[in-house]
Amino acid sequence: MSAGERQLIALTRAYLSPAPIAVLDEATCHLDPVAESRAELAFARLPGTVVVIAHRVSSALRARRILVLDGTEALTGTHETLLAASPLYRDLVGHWCAAGEPAPAAAEGRAPSVTGRT
Repeated sequence: MSAGERQLIALTRAYLSPAPIAVLDEATCHLDPVAESRAELAFARLPGTVVVIAHRVSSALRARRILVLDGTEALTGTHETLLAASPLYRDLVGHWCAAGEPAPAAAEGRAPSVTGRT
């Protein structure tokens, strides 16, 4: 099995679980962008809380709320508010886009929250 196939199986098992909290730690890093989006949006439709830990701007863009941890401070907000308030977040977005991630305006659909679904 490929790494992506293994991730899809693990995601399916987590999706079918009745647990009220799901923590997805780089759970889509081996998936293509379409599969990544489908997986995150599917989890967003479930009741409960989902925490997505990811290094892709596309994951952040689908979230209603983003938490940026910098070691000295924690900031939370939307993509737009963090762009305005956090030099670290701006640097990360610039790095993501330079590495071939989609431009921030290209996000389709937003999951209810990175730090929690309501």
